[in-house]
Amino acid sequence: MQQKSRARAAIFAFLLGGVGIHSFYLGFKTKGILHIVLYVLGVSLAWIPYVGWVTGVPLAIANSVWALVEAIKIVANKNFVDAHGNTLA
Repeated sequence: MQQKSRARAAIFAFLLGGVGIHSFYLGFKTKGILHIVLYVLGVSLAWIPYVGWVTGVPLAIANSVWALVEAIKIVANKNFVDAHGNTLA
């Protein structure tokens, strides 16, 4: 199996991390699906008056922060591995 690019994974996490593209790229399908679910819930709930600011917006922010933390871990950790246990190139 071909090694995944650390730069590509980091760019995916920084730009499209909220929808979990980096997780799918690295082979973490369950984590990617969870990102999508949190994104859809956050955006959907954010449009509901009064409830949205209490549930939807914090949910969307938490999902984005989670993606940002993963992006930083990808960049900072030289031994970061994909779902198959291969280090990133």
